[in-house]
Amino acid sequence: MHPTHPSMSYPPLLFPQELVDLIIEHAAEDKGSLLSCALTCSSFYPASRRSLFSQIELDMHTKPNVMTYSARLNHALTRNPHLLPLIKSVVVKRMFAHERGSPCFLQQDSDSLEILLKLSHLRQLTLVGHIHKDWALLSPNLRTIIASICHSARLEHLTIDSLSNFPAHLLSSCLSLRQLELTSMSTLCHDSFSTVPNRISLESLALNYSDAFGLTKFVSWMFQTGCNVDLSRLRRLIVNVRRQHAYSWCVLASKTPFLEELEFSVIVPASSSPATFNVYRDIELTSFTSIRYLSINFRIQDLCDCDSLSWAVPQLLRSIPVSSPIERLVLSFSPVPSLRLNKESEKAPPRKIDIPVARRNFRDLRSCEIYLAGIEAKIESHLSEILKTFFVSKP
Repeated sequence: MHPTHPSMSYPPLLFPQELVDLIIEHAAEDKGSLLSCALTCSSFYPASRRSLFSQIELDMHTKPNVMTYSARLNHALTRNPHLLPLIKSVVVKRMFAHERGSPCFLQQDSDSLEILLKLSHLRQLTLVGHIHKDWALLSPNLRTIIASICHSARLEHLTIDSLSNFPAHLLSSCLSLRQLELTSMSTLCHDSFSTVPNRISLESLALNYSDAFGLTKFVSWMFQTGCNVDLSRLRRLIVNVRRQHAYSWCVLASKTPFLEELEFSVIVPASSSPATFNVYRDIELTSFTSIRYLSINFRIQDLCDCDSLSWAVPQLLRSIPVSSPIERLVLSFSPVPSLRLNKESEKAPPRKIDIPVARRNFRDLRSCEIYLAGIEAKIESHLSEILKTFFVSKP
């Protein structure tokens, strides 16, 4: 509604602070709605700034003569430096001057560089690169700024996505690091270590690779002389690798005696050949004796037959130690993403199925959740019978 007469005006909208806080809490992830509230109602402006500026995304390259988001943000931060401490997390995207699908070289965004230069207090940094792109191909200015952030005493969470040969000595410089995530062929360059007296005690580690090479390289780095990353206090481990093998699992188990949360994925092969049997045998879970939360994602290959399911799923479930203090067990079944035949299944949300779990199988189990997504009816029916047989029968 608008005033019908020029002299008419409305008082500013005011809401009780309790209601404002509740709305901000529920809309924290919806920055557009939160910004609209802040621009519409003065009650939202002071309280919403923390959520609006807590995480930002910076595109390191842009088209010429275009007023970018980073330019507007840089202008706002320059005029209002008190907003800088509110920024806790930054996602850095399009770091390379030339990427697949781009017809020409991109112009480096000076505003994004200026913003990064001001954020030495960051708690979380996410670097989104490009598959098969090397750290050495980044601009010298960007490499220098990233190095300075890694040397800060406040960085707690680092995600490296699709970036090859990230210098290991920079990782060793993040002395406050608690969470590390390496994704999509991100590898570490095993350069020489400088003498670092303090150790980095990780609490959460996520390794997402398309094959076992990245996992093996990370594990070998852990044994390199001078490595100051300590996994003895690790509480959460996520391993998504197409092919795991015993060495890496045994090493991770030996270095994580107090692990409480484990998530990993495994391929259900199209046929139960001796080679795939060895892969499943190598996934050893009995060494993880303190796990309270276990999540396994079975990725089913196309043309997978019922015999393969009957062999593969119980084979892995039997490796779960019965005496382990697991309180929550989550099993999910979905097709291998790159081999899906039914594209509509990609849009279907996971569907939960109910299967009774005998408490004698897991003494401390409080919750067992089983999810299916994009599974053919024949496979789903057979899978349900397999799970009922395993969970209801005696171990």
